[in-house]
Amino acid sequence: MERVPAGTEFGPLEIALFVYEGDAVASGLDWLVDGLELVEADGLGSSVARGSGRVEFRDIAFRALVMSGGQLERRQLGASYPGTTQLREQLDQVKSWARS
Repeated sequence: MERVPAGTEFGPLEIALFVYEGDAVASGLDWLVDGLELVEADGLGSSVARGSGRVEFRDIAFRALVMSGGQLERRQLGASYPGTTQLREQLDQVKSWARS
């Protein structure tokens, strides 16, 4: 079995959203942040209880590909978030950006 050594960092984390007219962006972002928080809380793999598989998301950024009226528009959110706690606190800002 291979393991990721303690202290290994993956990132920064960039999340790409594909947004179509009529999409429920707000609820999708809620689910996404819930999932990130669950992975951090539970870890990855079968050896979490032995200290492997701990995950922390850092420097979280978003970009979007928005399909509207047959046109594809690329957007980059100017902010990035140090971790999931800060992302959760500013989630309304991300939702507003994704809908605009």
